[in-house]
Amino acid sequence: MGKIDVRTGARRAAAALVAWAAMAALAGCWLGAEGGTATLEIRLGSPGGVGAKSIAPQGQSLKIAAYDLYAEGPGGAGFSALGVSSSVYVKSGLRPGAWTVYAVGKNSGGVSLVRSPEATVTLALAETTEVSLLCVPLPGKGSLSIDLAWPAASVVQGAVEATLAPQGGSAAPIAFTVSGASASYDSAATLAAGYYTLNLLLRDAAMSNYLVWSTTESVYIFKEQVTAADWTLSAADTDEAPAPGMTLRLATDVRMPLAVALSGVPATLARGQSATVSASSVPAAASWRWFVDGAEVAGETGAAIVFGGALGAGGHTIAAIAESDGRRGSAAARFAVEEAAASGVSTLAGSGSAGDAEGAGAAAAFSGPLGVATDAAGNIYLADTANNKIRKVSPEGVAGTFAGTGAAGSADGPGLLASFTAPRGLAVDAEGNVYVADTGANKLRKITPAGAVSTLAGSGAAGSADGTGAVATFSAPCGVAIGAGGVIYLCDRGGNRIRAVSPAGVVTTVAGSGSPGAADGVGTAATFKAPEGIAATASGCLYVADTGNNKIRYINILGGVVSLAGSGAAGCADGTGAAASFSAPRGVALDSDGNLCVADAGNNRVRLVTPAGVVSTLAGSGAEGFGDGALAAATFRGPAALAFGPTGGLYVADSLNHALRKVLR
Repeated sequence: MGKIDVRTGARRAAAALVAWAAMAALAGCWLGAEGGTATLEIRLGSPGGVGAKSIAPQGQSLKIAAYDLYAEGPGGAGFSALGVSSSVYVKSGLRPGAWTVYAVGKNSGGVSLVRSPEATVTLALAETTEVSLLCVPLPGKGSLSIDLAWPAASVVQGAVEATLAPQGGSAAPIAFTVSGASASYDSAATLAAGYYTLNLLLRDAAMSNYLVWSTTESVYIFKEQVTAADWTLSAADTDEAPAPGMTLRLATDVRMPLAVALSGVPATLARGQSATVSASSVPAAASWRWFVDGAEVAGETGAAIVFGGALGAGGHTIAAIAESDGRRGSAAARFAVEEAAASGVSTLAGSGSAGDAEGAGAAAAFSGPLGVATDAAGNIYLADTANNKIRKVSPEGVAGTFAGTGAAGSADGPGLLASFTAPRGLAVDAEGNVYVADTGANKLRKITPAGAVSTLAGSGAAGSADGTGAVATFSAPCGVAIGAGGVIYLCDRGGNRIRAVSPAGVVTTVAGSGSPGAADGVGTAATFKAPEGIAATASGCLYVADTGNNKIRYINILGGVVSLAGSGAAGCADGTGAAASFSAPRGVALDSDGNLCVADAGNNRVRLVTPAGVVSTLAGSGAEGFGDGALAAATFRGPAALAFGPTGGLYVADSLNHALRKVLR
């Protein structure tokens, strides 16, 4: 038997190990110190909420079937994953450090449809880091081709009016070529890829531009492809102009549709309740036709209608058509009918367990929500604090993500590309803008109704400096309220102050010296201790949940601070003024009668405080739990924030139950 050279064998083993390590590095893997590695979790998504893509490129499937992922890391490391069909991809054994990743989405035919921007994320040793990639349509130019034909017997002289509006942009007219009983349009390869809205009207120019037929469609323009549409109308599809008899009319002007507006449409109606809706038009209409859910209401020809009493629960549409001298116009609005509910506590969304899922009711999941607000349409916005997201919940309890990637940060931009760090307080202004106390980022953020996120004030550094925009500083801002003139008030929790921010981002201090305390006084002579909740009256007065002092404070329009209720000691006594007690009161909300509701987090209750300081318990037994039911029997677990909806329901961010609850009195 031959000899074995131990030194030679060791050298070969070392060389093999070096070669294996090099290949591992090229694959994105890393041995690390004592074998330690990092893990990357990639979450994938394509743009949603853009409407049905009813007109699409011919022969192209617009459904994303799979993603190709590409990543580059430190030291030349990298990896790719092709054909990923799930929305989450996890890669382990990666070298810690900065990684750049992006994704390309393809349809079932392997055609690339969308691509994400490159995202850079820093991986830490022995930790899993999450990054969200939102794919958007590939840039380029495409074509739109439209053919329209109509029966010659129904239209004497066809005229086509059309506009095309890119998503988020303004509508522009497009010109059709009319020939006999047909018309066509071809953009050639001039349109940028993306989503558009097409409005198309067919009129009879020989009958005072009578509106014969119209449609509104969502169009998708695909890079280097032709999107085509072909409408061949029948007599049943068209609204033939009335016969002119023996009258000859010469039209010398362009007769546009009447401009119609509806007023008085409620966001919600209780079942069995009626409402009055009025319509107006410019110029004034000679007659009206009313429709509910597409069915004409017989006998209703005036400019107002009483409706709703016989409708079932759910979503409904009311529409009005105005007519005058051969011209028409229309307007429609949505509303919801709700079952009349008995008083008590119910769960609108959330299962009681922490998570991060969209869906309806208990299928939705949140993690430690600490802020809530509502808009005029009845939608509820929830600060999903531990998930670093702002969620939007419909009145029916369907939860989606309004803004935030889920990764901690303070990046501005489109909703699903922006980032937050432990957001808490929320408020919605009259225009539907959502203001966010981005607590961990020390900033006040603004989200438009379209989802665009910006920073209104705060440099990001902790501090208490007044000033404009990024010159100002906050320290763990929490509660937010909208006051008269659109002024935003917030609780600067870490700074023990109450701050005001103008719509232009100018920050001032309303009250609080900055030192923790419970002294009443005017302006900076008063002291607070970690205030978290705030509500504003129409007259400019403020209510503050002075959390660390277990008190409810009141600030008048001159900045004078007084203690309205609470002894200062933690407790759960009802009573008046200092005879009452709270335990870590957090969120507050004013009802229509001027009473203040308080999320008494440490007592697992919702309390009610009158303007005179009389305190009672509105809901919650005090026991820690997740039970719906009668007001006094229901249970909460760390209720943190409150907001009233437009119909009077009180929404509760039940933080430790990871749920959105609803209280009806």
